[in-house]
Amino acid sequence: MRTLKILGMIGIYIFLFAAQGRASAAPLVHTMEQARGTPYADQGILDASQWDFERDGILKLDGQWRFYWNQLIDPNTFLQGKLPPPMHVEVPNSWTSYIKDGHLLSNKGYATYRLKIRLPDHEAGQLKSIHVNDVASAYKLWVNGKLLLSQGTVGRSYEEMVPHNYAQIGSFLPEQSDVDIVIQVSSFVQRKAGIWEHIELGQADQIADQRVKRVAYEVFLAGTLLMIGLYHCLFYLQRRHTKTALFYGLTCIAVGLRTLFLGQTLAVFFIPQIPWVASVKVEYITAYTAILCFTFFIQIQFPHERQRLLGHLTIGLHITLILVVLLTPAYVYTHILSYYVWIVLVAFINWLYIVILAIWRRREGALFQLFSVIILIPCIILEIFYYTDLLGFADMISLGMFISLTLQGMWLARQFSKSYGQVQRLSQELSRWNQTLEEGIQLRAAELEQSNQELLQVNQHLSQMEQSLRHLLSDISHELGTPLTSIQGYMKAMMDGVIAPGHPKYMRMIYEKTMVMDRLIGDLFELSKLEAKQIAFDFQTVTAIPYLSKLYDKYKLDLAGYDYELAFELDAGLDESYTVELDPARMEQVIVNLLNNAKHHTVPGRAIHIEVQMKKDEMTVHILDHGSGMDEAEIPYLFDRFYRGKHSQRNKSKGSGLGLSICKEIITIHGGTIGIHSKLGEGSDVYFAIPVRRS
Repeated sequence: MRTLKILGMIGIYIFLFAAQGRASAAPLVHTMEQARGTPYADQGILDASQWDFERDGILKLDGQWRFYWNQLIDPNTFLQGKLPPPMHVEVPNSWTSYIKDGHLLSNKGYATYRLKIRLPDHEAGQLKSIHVNDVASAYKLWVNGKLLLSQGTVGRSYEEMVPHNYAQIGSFLPEQSDVDIVIQVSSFVQRKAGIWEHIELGQADQIADQRVKRVAYEVFLAGTLLMIGLYHCLFYLQRRHTKTALFYGLTCIAVGLRTLFLGQTLAVFFIPQIPWVASVKVEYITAYTAILCFTFFIQIQFPHERQRLLGHLTIGLHITLILVVLLTPAYVYTHILSYYVWIVLVAFINWLYIVILAIWRRREGALFQLFSVIILIPCIILEIFYYTDLLGFADMISLGMFISLTLQGMWLARQFSKSYGQVQRLSQELSRWNQTLEEGIQLRAAELEQSNQELLQVNQHLSQMEQSLRHLLSDISHELGTPLTSIQGYMKAMMDGVIAPGHPKYMRMIYEKTMVMDRLIGDLFELSKLEAKQIAFDFQTVTAIPYLSKLYDKYKLDLAGYDYELAFELDAGLDESYTVELDPARMEQVIVNLLNNAKHHTVPGRAIHIEVQMKKDEMTVHILDHGSGMDEAEIPYLFDRFYRGKHSQRNKSKGSGLGLSICKEIITIHGGTIGIHSKLGEGSDVYFAIPVRRS
């Protein structure tokens, strides 16, 4: 109880201190403006002849304006000169603080404001802009007799006027250094009335830049708060027991929405169809909702420290205020703001009581809450005083809530991180318990996996060998059948006396058949080993062009002995520095095989060409002949085992039909490709391509 009394005294002291400060606020502001040389209007005239907009920036049109109560005077009437004497009033300020005939003016009425501004002579013809933030509750603004801005409908009664308001910028081009501003204002719908925020004048680009900065600031505040709020509300939907996240999120959303309806009134700016009545209700409801949700947040965070009476009183009063705003017109609930400072004082005492008691009991997060409350309370008080004409600081709740909620967010993040850390530690302990049981299983599984892989590799190798052996046996039985049959026939004929024993002609034929069998068996074994990957290749880094040139020189004379001309041709400008990874002996075997094929299909006396091309990272070698060629229908089968073209069959070529198959296997192992282009009667182009690189 003693703590409660102390906190109540602190709250009352804060209120009285702030209220006392307002007593000299206006004179102090005026004195400061004069001290720093800022023009201040006197009896409706603002002398800004020494003001340099480029050097001094934007000018606030503060000071004494001419004021005509319950009169709507347009600029043309001012030119006629028949006017009653004006009042000279301080702007910005609500006209409810003005005194006429010994009485404060009513908040219901209409009036005309006028201000004459003397600009430097060189400012004539320079584009200027006026920024009007908030005028209650409808207005028209003329500059030098021309209507520049308007909001809502200005009227002489509640029925005639239509309230509407959001920040506006109007630009004009002064033809001379004197500027005459006339503003008609009417207000019948709320507590405040008249020009109660600064009107600013500056260069068009200065006003536009300031507008952009203010919009960016408010978008940042509102957007950040709304995103944080939505995140925590969604977090609550996933984890219903974390009610602190729910009320933290609702507080953020309420403050974020309120920010959109204050200052630059971005919500109304982007959606002008929003009625003034709805925008003002949102402004007040979100303020009360933010205080209500923040109270729930603190009480849920420290449930054992809450003071039941203060908590129920704070919550009950704010729910009542929300209902009043929903059910009554703006004229009613805006007047309640004058007394709200006493209601919010109850909330402050409740917050401080909970937080200080939590610190005393060493509750986790209590210091975070104390800092956030210390930041938030002055901001709320200053904004309440601003709306009740006690102090001149606007939109402080949004900033204070942003800073306070940022601290709260840090604490919540710490709590969530701690929870996740506990879950992680428990998971690690469970993992250690399971690891002891699983290590043996994992070790055994790894051994089985390794054994399985080895078995798969052995099985794959055996499959390749079995397939190769099966092909070999099949090919042997198929291809050796013909020469063996011939040999058996010749030998049977000799034994039967049909042919003389030892006849040279038939003995030579038998010898040739055995040579064919020997070559055939050798080719079959080589091809089978290549397919089964049983032949080791001796890969070396070889400079491509010199290697091919050497082979050309080696076999040129050999072919010349058979009356064939061998030509070696390179692409023009070919870089001879390319290298290739190959087995020199096996690659020579491919080239020799292809040259022999070309020789067998070419008439003696004709030329055989070796052409080399380089494209990107690939070398292509062409073996071209001008022989008989072949039908295009035969080309897909040329690399099959024992396939011999029709020309080879007609000419009874001695080839085994395995040469191209062997070449294909060798080129494939080199990472290359092999193919053929041929046209019947014109010759063939057998080519292979292998990867190269620049040395």
